[in-house]
Amino acid sequence: MKADLNPLWDPLFDEHSLYAPELTLLAGSEAAYARDVARARKSIVHLPYAREFSSYYACMKDRELLSEDGNLNKDQVSFASPCTTAIEPEEAPARTG
Repeated sequence: MKADLNPLWDPLFDEHSLYAPELTLLAGSEAAYARDVARARKSIVHLPYAREFSSYYACMKDRELLSEDGNLNKDQVSFASPCTTAIEPEEAPARTG
């Protein structure tokens, strides 16, 4: 690094700088992102809504993740889990952001 550079006029991130490998990596990131989005599988998901997260968590934390046969326990992924308080979509809080 050069100590006499002024960031207002001197290029700190030119192709001969210490950061050249990172700049090369970043230069291709937009194309990689566009390629990944084009190849991505699009799907619709439904996430259950728990009215009171603390009670939902208290119920779910005591349930085993895997069943005895080594498969994922259905209560962990089921929308009809005894711990999930299902509500109709129109009752769900509005998304913000």
